[in-house]
Amino acid sequence: MAHREEVKNEQLRANLKGSSFYWNISAAVGWGCPNRQTDVMLVQYLLHRGLGGARPTEKPISMDGIFGPQTYKFIKYFQKEVTFTTTDGRVDAAGGTRDVSTKTKTDYTIHWLNVYLKEYKPVFYNDITIDNQLPTVLCNELLRIVVDDYVIAT
Repeated sequence: MAHREEVKNEQLRANLKGSSFYWNISAAVGWGCPNRQTDVMLVQYLLHRGLGGARPTEKPISMDGIFGPQTYKFIKYFQKEVTFTTTDGRVDAAGGTRDVSTKTKTDYTIHWLNVYLKEYKPVFYNDITIDNQLPTVLCNELLRIVVDDYVIAT
């Protein structure tokens, strides 16, 4: 489930120009990963908005929630553009307490997707649900509020 998460890491907060939150996924997106629909949609949205018009193909990324060759190509392109040491075409969920994976010793792609969205589309960063290009399924997911085990749609 895609969601908004508190930033507890000072380096990440600095990269996000003081933001106290970032947009995160609940499970990894990539080949052999869970690829939950709203997680994939969030990654696709962040790639669509955060790349600032740059893209590896003539066609813009589809925000359909399906991980496939096009999403893989866009993730790898993004990872290469921000000079990751690992360009594996995978986006892992990250906690707000660290900005580097303890497993791969590389920056979390999800963090840099947030940094680029904040840089290129700051108007949407604080509340991506106001963007009319955000898929409805993802918008509805992000607007849900969980209170004491009850889900209340806003």
